[in-house]
Amino acid sequence: MEKYYKFRIILIILSVLGSLVSTYLIFNHFNGGNSVCDISKTISCSTANGSVYSVFLGIPVSILGLLWFLMVLYFATGLQFRARRVLSLLVGSGILGFISIVYFIHAEISVGALCLGCSVAHVLIFATLLISLYLYFKETDHEKWWLSVHQERMFILLVALLVLILFVTFNWKFWFL
Repeated sequence: MEKYYKFRIILIILSVLGSLVSTYLIFNHFNGGNSVCDISKTISCSTANGSVYSVFLGIPVSILGLLWFLMVLYFATGLQFRARRVLSLLVGSGILGFISIVYFIHAEISVGALCLGCSVAHVLIFATLLISLYLYFKETDHEKWWLSVHQERMFILLVALLVLILFVTFNWKFWFL
């Protein structure tokens, strides 16, 4: 039996749940109106999904979330699951997901509406990051972990650049208007 079988199953379950939540948020984005999670004016998926923050380059961010969860599902079901490169990609995508969580919480505060579906996705992303970090450090020599981070510096720089581009794209109107 595989060494990390339980963690792999947990990642698969988190990915499937996240895919279902993201699919619902996509449906809600395109259909608008009342949502199951429209509880009040301040707790409303429809308000958050209809805001300017819900679209990036013409693509609803819920679609990007679905793609993220499908990518994690692909990594978790891969044959080379324990390969350090796959674990590095899981950690990198988890860090990108966590940075996105921070940004979208800021967006929900700016809009004045908490999206329950988004919050569920945030918890799933954060849990995925924690599991990925745990597995990565279990497979990496604790004395030389910095070397493995150093080897992944280009990936880390690309993730940082993507986050900067996302931040500038979503906030340009505040700087130039």
